[in-house]
Amino acid sequence: MKVFVAVSALLLVVLAEEHEHHGDVHGIGHVHKGCQDNPETHVDDEVFKKLLKNEHVDLPDNFGKHVLCMNKGLNIITSDGQVNKEGIKTHIQHVIQDEAKVESILNECSVAKDNLEETALSIDACLRKNHVFKSEHLKSHDHGHHH
Repeated sequence: MKVFVAVSALLLVVLAEEHEHHGDVHGIGHVHKGCQDNPETHVDDEVFKKLLKNEHVDLPDNFGKHVLCMNKGLNIITSDGQVNKEGIKTHIQHVIQDEAKVESILNECSVAKDNLEETALSIDACLRKNHVFKSEHLKSHDHGHHH
């Protein structure tokens, strides 16, 4: 589970970084800032920096809450905790035009788990695996800017 969470963490960082350099079709940068501004879902920037460098990092206890915050902000999980298939579909359609493939990814990724944080982490990882949320900038960009 730790590795799975770390991969999700790493890719969330990349998405937030991408926002500053590329078109942000999913609106991730704005949502990430909102989650970081809330003390309950704030994750120290050092955690993200270490993840970007592929260094070992102990994820904070609230990391699942941060990912859940991101999912709610991106309309992937509703405010009352339901998986939002229409919201997920919108994100898939931003990057995939083939309707059959959209439906296939939607059915694969929109699965509720035992609790909201696990659901958020699972959906996040599934969308990345299917290249809805991109991760290819992982190795090619070393962002030297500071916040």
